[in-house]
Amino acid sequence: MEDPEHRAVLGLLTNVMPCAYIGRPSAFPLVALKAVSLSLRHGNAPESCFAYSVYGFMLVAVFGDIPAGYELSETSIRLNERFGDAALTGTLLHLHGDHINFWVRHIRTGFPILERAFEACLSAGDLVYAGYLAFETVWQAVERGDALDDLLELTERFAAFARRSKNHAVHETIRMEQQFALCLKGLTRDEATLDGDGFREEACLAEVTRASFGCGIAFYHIIKLILLYMAGRIEEALAAAAAARGVLGAVMAMPIEATFHFYEALALIARGAGPDSEAFRGDQERIEANLEKLERWARHCPENFGHKLSLVRAEAARAAGRHIEAEALYDEAIESAREGGFTPYEALSCELAARAFLERGRRFIAPVYARAAYGAYVRWGALAMAERIARTYPETRSPGVPLAAGGQRSAGSTTGSGSRGMSGLIDVTTMVRLGQAIAGEMELPGLLDRIMRAALANAGATRGCLILEREGELRVEATVGFDSRSEAGAGSERRPGGSSAKPSVAIGLGVSIEDRADLPSSVVHYVSRTREAVVLSDAGEDARFAGDPCIASRRVKSVVCLPLVHQSRLVGALYLENALVRDAFGPGRVELLDVLCSQAATALENALLYGHVQEASEALRRANERLEADVAQRTEDLREVNAKLTRELEERARAESDRAALQEEVIRMQTELLEELSTPMIPITDEIMVLPLIGMMDTRRAQHVMETALGGVQRSGAKVVIIDITGMRSVDVEVAGALLRTATALRLLGTHALLTGVSPEVARTLVELHVDLGGIVTCGSLQSGIALAARAVGRTALGTANHPARRA
Repeated sequence: MEDPEHRAVLGLLTNVMPCAYIGRPSAFPLVALKAVSLSLRHGNAPESCFAYSVYGFMLVAVFGDIPAGYELSETSIRLNERFGDAALTGTLLHLHGDHINFWVRHIRTGFPILERAFEACLSAGDLVYAGYLAFETVWQAVERGDALDDLLELTERFAAFARRSKNHAVHETIRMEQQFALCLKGLTRDEATLDGDGFREEACLAEVTRASFGCGIAFYHIIKLILLYMAGRIEEALAAAAAARGVLGAVMAMPIEATFHFYEALALIARGAGPDSEAFRGDQERIEANLEKLERWARHCPENFGHKLSLVRAEAARAAGRHIEAEALYDEAIESAREGGFTPYEALSCELAARAFLERGRRFIAPVYARAAYGAYVRWGALAMAERIARTYPETRSPGVPLAAGGQRSAGSTTGSGSRGMSGLIDVTTMVRLGQAIAGEMELPGLLDRIMRAALANAGATRGCLILEREGELRVEATVGFDSRSEAGAGSERRPGGSSAKPSVAIGLGVSIEDRADLPSSVVHYVSRTREAVVLSDAGEDARFAGDPCIASRRVKSVVCLPLVHQSRLVGALYLENALVRDAFGPGRVELLDVLCSQAATALENALLYGHVQEASEALRRANERLEADVAQRTEDLREVNAKLTRELEERARAESDRAALQEEVIRMQTELLEELSTPMIPITDEIMVLPLIGMMDTRRAQHVMETALGGVQRSGAKVVIIDITGMRSVDVEVAGALLRTATALRLLGTHALLTGVSPEVARTLVELHVDLGGIVTCGSLQSGIALAARAVGRTALGTANHPARRA
């Protein structure tokens, strides 16, 4: 796009789009389509990338063409990279990560995209989109099923950013999300309110309403819908849903939009209006509409929406009395949520299944599902929900699972270090420092280096290994240490107590733990199998592991090994040892390492996903380059073959043209020769010439006969021309007419024409055809014709001794 006026208009439209989306959603499509139309008509500019990305968003949100929207969004990102416009990179990644990616791919794959988008916005000084990313990333963590303690830490990070950037509407929205998590933990005034210490939900809603912040208003009503439904206050939940519908356009194509339709459908089914009532018919229409949306979304991404669709179908089947179908659908929803790592939805599915069985009097099976719901709520950290389950089903409470107000950090317990909650042995400063040590690093090598250095710096260890699970096998990916017995410490001095020697880190090893003689594989296998931490004050004295060859041969003193668990899935393990002293890893250090492992597991998962994305992108780039090279080579080969073929065709055409011309010339010459031979003028005397005619006569030959006769008479001055037809097969009207015309033409030149060789058959034919040859003297034979001609000129044909006829 070269016209400066068009560029200015496009810039204004792209600047207006975010404001229209947030404040006037009804005007948003018009502005977006105008920008796309301008780019298509007048060419692309850097701002066109945003227009195309927004149109991809509209394909998803408005037209329901999710695959096309996803492809267009990725195309806009590639076009932005081609323009090299860093100012829009964060915006495009934001649209892709929060509005498009999760409709096609698992929601956890969007977090590296959102993190990159946030950093790009900060680098470009785009605080507006950075603010959007702040509260949207928090909600995606809710949808992903992050432990609520982890979620609260995330909200603190983004709330601090919103305060610094003075974005009050965004800050209030993040506070809603914080209070949502606290409510689930039982730390607000009641089970369905956001009110708590220093927070009043009415004031929060008034703040975002005053700012015309549609996203914040929609988030408030949808959060209330969720809490009220989970509290069993169905009519109030549906009132919140009705309020949310009025501003639902502000959260188009966000994950929370799908969550709204999911919970509204559940609430409508739970209301169970009478089948003959007007409310029932209206509820059914809305339930069907919500199910239709969930079915469409589940077709494109069953990982994110399959469990939601199955659970709504299960509840609908239960309400309709189709209990066998409902039981299968509950199990389907539970299994799908569990496989996807969606702990909140797994817990809700188990709870609703337990309630359904209890309603039918299935008192043996209902507690089984209730116990599963209780465990899932505890893993999530939703202790208020777990307590409610325990009150309804007392037999579900497990003595080994604590219900402290602080919740839990991750699955599993430790051996020798107590529970994995926050005991107060570490301070917030240390936690923040550990988080900062690994935050923001997306490349796996750099992340491994930071984790190993942070672990060694805070654990009091002399050596450590980080093990990751790769394709079902545990592999050592990094080591750190001060001694020369590990790769990390090779060539470095042994660290004395109090020395400031720096540790050495080796990464990218990829060696199976079975091939590491310096690593007690029995300890690592125990941790990976049980997902419990192992703390050994004196490794050689513990009967479980004393027989391990590594412990026996290396005489390791203190050992600690902790699992790295992300969303109930084992990522790997962190192994640390101190070869100098016993009891090196006290409760405070173990808890500190527990915090580090919780953060490291998430960071490693993101880094691995980011690495896979990078590898896939690089592989795609190489494939594209190879394809382009192959296409270019084949195009060149085809061009050469085409040029050669063109030359050959041209040469063949020229040769064919030359051949045709030569053939025509030969035919012409042969025709002329044949015509000359077929009508010879034979002189008998100087005054007598014979024109013998043989074969057939046509118009062309008749003309040639006349021309030959006239030309011969003119050249020789002959007085008599004898036309001999003895050799002609037949004579018809046309032949007779030609002979008459020739005779008439000869008379005009003063020459007499004789016709000889008239056979009886020819004579009979001429009579039958009524041909009048009255103008020509005829003779029966050539000899008689010559004699007659000789008399006519005053001498005989044999009077000349040297004439060839006399010799004959």
